[in-house]
Amino acid sequence: MVALFLFLFLLLSVKNKSIMLHLFIHRYYRHFLLIAARSSVSNSNFKAQLLQSFAYFGGVHK
Repeated sequence: MVALFLFLFLLLSVKNKSIMLHLFIHRYYRHFLLIAARSSVSNSNFKAQLLQSFAYFGGVHK
């Protein structure tokens, strides 16, 4: 589960402006927000950073 979050966080951290990434985030970011909110990630700072990243990209792609 943590590996999934690390992968997604790294994916979002990269300033890649590809169309597929835009569409992927636009379509699925709410689902990832729910997963992150319900997860039992021990590091609260990492969890907060993850949520902020999804919220930022979600807002950009609305």
